[in-house]
Amino acid sequence: MGFGVIPAYLYFLDLDEFGVYVAVQSIIALLAIADIGLGQYVVKKLSNKEYYDQHALYFLPSVQVFQYLLASSLLVIGIIGFYYVGDFLNVDESIKEDVNWLFLFSWCSVVIKTSFVLIPAVLQAKSQLAYLNIMNFLIFLSSIVINILFLSVGYGLSSLGLSLLIANMFVFFIMYLRLNKVIAYRFLLPTKFDKACVYEGWDYVKKFQLLKIAQLAKSSLSVVLLTKFAGAPAVALYNITNKMPLIFPEL
Repeated sequence: MGFGVIPAYLYFLDLDEFGVYVAVQSIIALLAIADIGLGQYVVKKLSNKEYYDQHALYFLPSVQVFQYLLASSLLVIGIIGFYYVGDFLNVDESIKEDVNWLFLFSWCSVVIKTSFVLIPAVLQAKSQLAYLNIMNFLIFLSSIVINILFLSVGYGLSSLGLSLLIANMFVFFIMYLRLNKVIAYRFLLPTKFDKACVYEGWDYVKKFQLLKIAQLAKSSLSVVLLTKFAGAPAVALYNITNKMPLIFPEL
């Protein structure tokens, strides 16, 4: 489906603008390494029913405080990047402002996910996997629909980031309503903090960061460098041809 929507984007965007869009998303993926959130750690701990019953009341608010602090730090990074991403990618002056806003809106989606990562984490720990798959697909589908809607009324390149932000906010709100039916207490307004929970979680998360960085270096970093040294049209062509094997696996 991601490959199939490319012609719709190219109906409204030229090859240079589409290449910049791909490049910005790759930069977002690289910078998102800074999101050392504790979502997977929460899933691991709360999947144990005995631990959940005994410690969740103190554990979840402590981790949520950490997530809020982390999200605030990421927001600062995004605001700084807003002023420099257009220059870094060597984009044309006529679209630089749109590129900067595209980056900021897209980065705010990362901030939203970081702030409320415990919502899907708790749902996953409670075996709501089918529901989470539907929600992830809903983010993907709704962002595409809103993208095309915005582009069709002439909002331009920056709207591709705004649509992603809107889709994430909407879906996380739906997941929060679902969460209220799964657990009996609210942790989004934490009143307790135990730093031992965060330290233990941090030790757990560190074990996976090298694998995450290596995976991103293999994909997103190559796109960013290609943009920097070959230009946005080359990235657009690379992105299109790189997705073709997903449609035709025998290639």
